Amino acid sequence: MRQFIARMGRYTLVRVVTLVLAVIVAVYLTVIIANMGGEMDRVKKAQIQFEVGMAVYMDPANRALPASVLQEMVKEMAELEFRRLGLDEPFFPGRSLRYLTNALTLQLGRAEFMTSDAGSRQVRLILVERLPSTLILFATAQLLLFLLALFVALFLSRRYGSFLDRLTIALAPSSAAPGWFYGIFLIYSSEDYVELAKAKGLSSQAIERRYILRPTLPPIITSFMLVAITMWMGQIVLEYVFKWPGIGQAYYSAVQVGDTPVIVGVIVIYGYLLAATVFLLDFVYAILDPRVRVGIGR
Repeated sequence: MRQFIARMGRYTLVRVVTLVLAVIVAVYLTVIIANMGGEMDRVKKAQIQFEVGMAVYMDPANRALPASVLQEMVKEMAELEFRRLGLDEPFFPGRSLRYLTNALTLQLGRAEFMTSDAGSRQVRLILVERLPSTLILFATAQLLLFLLALFVALFLSRRYGSFLDRLTIALAPSSAAPGWFYGIFLIYSSEDYVELAKAKGLSSQAIERRYILRPTLPPIITSFMLVAITMWMGQIVLEYVFKWPGIGQAYYSAVQVGDTPVIVGVIVIYGYLLAATVFLLDFVYAILDPRVRVGIGR
């Protein structure tokens, strides 16, 4: 028992380190791509300089000042704003690593163009505000599909060879049901151990529980976990087309206007969700599938 716990501890540590490194690399690549390798920061500096120049030159109190003085004022004020925003240091490695640290610690900062419905530019509030809409739209549909597919698959498994069974197989290529839906009753069709269980006189409920559901639980759990990830991200195109105010539309809008903080914020949350899902799946498999437990024990 102690050896098993020790092996599980080492296995957990390795998995955690691997997933953390994967998330760090993914988020850092996102930071670089979203900032176009620092090009977006140069655009920000040009925008700041333009806005400062407009404020200085349009100020009636500065009209009597010579052009050289105005230019110096614009330069000094712009450099102060650059330092305040950290734009006075190079993108590699300084700002990029700082952006990475902020992203990993969920200090997502303020959006550049987008706002929440309440008028806030905090990225966290923008995403939190749109999360319920995505969950309402997609969680309901995906969970209903998941549960319905499970019960229908078991129902069909008791009627192998019937007209309804053949019709379902014929319509399979155009169906939206997940692959494990067909796997459940195909196992009931072809596996020898199922036929042996029937020959022993076991009840249909016992056969479904021990010989059909148990070997298909890993792909079912995997499908369910992937549904959870899909629920978070939503269907970006669908939300945009139908103007559904969810995470998907926020991400699409952020890409359209180049709102880097919002883009990074969505990807960071997605990365954490994916890592947590993979980590959880490892242990679910170890519980459900004895072959996985044997692999851990080596």
